[in-house]
Amino acid sequence: MDADTDENVLDTPVVIDGGQLEGGGQVVRVAMAISSVTRRTCTINNIRAGRPRPGLAAQHMAGVELVAVLCHGALKGTGGNKRGRDDESSGKVGKGSVEFTHEISRLDEIRDNGACAHTPLVAPLQHCTKRTHWEVDVGTAGAIPLVLQAAMPWLSQKATQLLGMRPDGRWDVPRVGCVGLRHDDHEGKPWTGTLALRGGTDVPFAPTIDYLRYVLWPVISESWVRHSTSCEVDMKFEVLKRGFYPKGGGKVRVSTSHLQEPEYKKRISLTRATDNKPEDWRITVHVTSTEHEVLHLNKICLNAFLHASDKATSMKDSSEFKHGEVDTAEECRKAGEKGASVTMSATHLWNESPVHFGVSRVVDVKKGEKLEDAATSAAEELAALIDSGATVDDHMLDQLVVYMALGAGGEVLARAPLSMHAKTAMAVCEQMMPWVKFKTTEKGNGGKLVMVTCDVGSKPYDRTS
Repeated sequence: MDADTDENVLDTPVVIDGGQLEGGGQVVRVAMAISSVTRRTCTINNIRAGRPRPGLAAQHMAGVELVAVLCHGALKGTGGNKRGRDDESSGKVGKGSVEFTHEISRLDEIRDNGACAHTPLVAPLQHCTKRTHWEVDVGTAGAIPLVLQAAMPWLSQKATQLLGMRPDGRWDVPRVGCVGLRHDDHEGKPWTGTLALRGGTDVPFAPTIDYLRYVLWPVISESWVRHSTSCEVDMKFEVLKRGFYPKGGGKVRVSTSHLQEPEYKKRISLTRATDNKPEDWRITVHVTSTEHEVLHLNKICLNAFLHASDKATSMKDSSEFKHGEVDTAEECRKAGEKGASVTMSATHLWNESPVHFGVSRVVDVKKGEKLEDAATSAAEELAALIDSGATVDDHMLDQLVVYMALGAGGEVLARAPLSMHAKTAMAVCEQMMPWVKFKTTEKGNGGKLVMVTCDVGSKPYDRTS
């Protein structure tokens, strides 16, 4: 990026085509996440143009609102109607276009009440009296994990970004009302905050909440990765109630706390041997079902491990099996709701750089699918990942590239071909942050692997990088 232009790039609004590549919610989630951290104004047009029902669905709307509230951003649609979802004739936000800015308004209200800097698009997003607690109700079985994916990059950034400090030492947003700070807090004190979300925890076409907390977050929060992504936050995910499709109603509480750690940056480098020699792995299986008792679920977990061990030629017989969470979803069962899911993860035990990835499957009970079938499918997918030589699973890649771009960059090994979601995430990162460049290189194993490299130049919002 030209040195003469990098100073002003964040002051230049960017327009993102919501119909590019994957053409779905991935564009919106990545653009909003990056805008919240860099504070660069963005307009997203043609939202979900590649979907049968274009525009923001409930889960996308909830994610957009949550990010805006957390970082005190301002939202508006193409015609100024801030409640576009309630007005079918308005042609506003719900119809496919949203602008996300970071101009401060309603300062007195923020100082007095800790309110957000914009009027929420819809009523379900509410604030408690404490400034460290937020509640989001998707209103449908919309996936809570996808809502969180839009907010987690902002939540995981270092304290100066969380508090809105500019490189020149000035504050972009009032310190009162920011995440984790109460009006009587003092500079330097650790902060904590909680998000309470209601919606779907285990729904089709989305990762399960168990994938988010047991597969994705452990990688982001791993000590050696944490520094490369400027992640100084710990998150605890609690499932208070499962929410299955189509009813939803799941409840998740996310507790965040600031970690006091030395600040330094190191590129992510996820590599491992790809000669398919037998290796030691730890396989963990998490299951939830409204139609099985604990003993039967434990048996399903063990059978999934045995099936993965049988299929994966790169696993030693000494590889470990670990029981994950077994949830009978009693509250859903008593309400007559049906649902089930399985999430499996694999952890390389002796690699120089930790390798941890996984897969999740949601049972389609309407089609008569059985949990045993979903577990078998997940086991075969996990075995294929282990044998591939990859260091990330397909879904993790499209999330991890965002943290790489916001952090110090790096390289990871992924399976070929890359998913459209991953390609979309990389494209939006480059469009939002011109100082970030991705490149892909075919690697060994018959061209079945791709090295994804992220190079990060000087960041206009972080002069120390």
